[in-house]
Amino acid sequence: MIYYVTGFMYSIDRKRVVLIEKINPEWQKGHLNGVGGKIEKDETPEKELP
Repeated sequence: MIYYVTGFMYSIDRKRVVLIEKINPEWQKGHLNGVGGKIEKDETPEKELP
């Protein structure tokens, strides 16, 4: 099973949010999504960067 994580970063006034415009896969092209990705075997959603 593949697990994913997505996050949303809002401005302090909560009027803006960071999103990415999808280019792949083709059926998602042009749609907006939160920033995220696949969770690797040695990672957890809570894992901090070094």
